[in-house]
Amino acid sequence: MPKPWNKIEIPREKLKNLYEDQGLSIAQIASKLGYSNGPVHRLLREYHLKIRTISEAKEKFKISKKELRNLYYHQKFSMNEIAKKYGCSHATIVNRIKKHCLKSRGHLGLTKPIRISKEKFEYLYHARKLSLDKIGKILHCSEGGLQRKIKKFVIKTRPISERACKYKKKDFDGNLEEKAYMIGFRLGDLNIKPTKNLFQARCSTTKRAQIILIKNLFSPYTTPHVWKAKRGTFEITALLNKSFNFLLPKNDCIESWVLKKPKCFLAFFAGYTDTEGCFYFQKSTRKILLKK
Repeated sequence: MPKPWNKIEIPREKLKNLYEDQGLSIAQIASKLGYSNGPVHRLLREYHLKIRTISEAKEKFKISKKELRNLYYHQKFSMNEIAKKYGCSHATIVNRIKKHCLKSRGHLGLTKPIRISKEKFEYLYHARKLSLDKIGKILHCSEGGLQRKIKKFVIKTRPISERACKYKKKDFDGNLEEKAYMIGFRLGDLNIKPTKNLFQARCSTTKRAQIILIKNLFSPYTTPHVWKAKRGTFEITALLNKSFNFLLPKNDCIESWVLKKPKCFLAFFAGYTDTEGCFYFQKSTRKILLKK
C-alpha cells in the first residue's frame, strides 16, 4: 500500500498532549506545526484519539469579554485577525462578539472610511483581477466595506467563474513541441472537461510518478490540486484557461502539423507513451512493441 502523498509524521504522545492535555483545536495544532487541518484530523483517527464534538469544541474555545474588547477596540484587530490568532473561524468570533453584546466598529463609527477613487478601484478589481480579500489587505479594510463601495460606484462585478478562481491562470506560451506533447498525453490518459470559461484537466492513477509528471506539466500555467481518494488512487485536477482549447478534442488521428515536423511527432509520441506506456522485446519476432 503506497504511503499517502499528504501523510504527516507527529508522534502519538505529542499529538495527544497538544489535543487532549493542552486543549488545542485541530486548527491551532495545524497552524502551530505548519500543516493543514485535514492530515491532523486523519492522524487523530489513526491514533484512536477521541475527537471532540462541535459543542465540546465550542466550550474549549475561551476568550473573555475584556480580552475580546481589547483586541477589537483598542488594538484594532479585525475579526479575521482575531480568528487566526485563536485558530478558529471568523463566524466563531462574530458569534462571541454578539454573545458579549459588543457592537461592531462600523456601527460605533470607529471604522475609518475607505479612501479610494472609482478609477483606482476598477484598476485593482478589473485590470489586475485582484479579489476583494486582496484589495482589502492593500487598503486595510474589510470585504464588506469594499462591497458597499462597489454598489456606491456602480462597478460591474466579475462573473462567478472568474471570482471563483483562487489561483492565477497563464496562457499557453505557444511552443509547438510542448503542445504536441500535451496532445499526446491527453490522448493517452488525460480527461479534459470544459467548465464555463475554463478547462479542467483531470487524471486518476496509482503511480505517484505520474502525478509528479502531470503536476510539473501544468504548474507553469496554473496550480494543480492533488489528493488521495478513498479507493487508494491519486487524483489530480488542473484548471486551465481558454488558450488550452487544443486539448478538448480527442481524435484518434494524429494532426497533420504534428506529422510534418519530426520534433513535434517525437514530442507527441513521448507524451502518449508517458501515460503509463512501456516498451518490451518479444522473443518470437525480435520486434519492439508499444504496449498501453
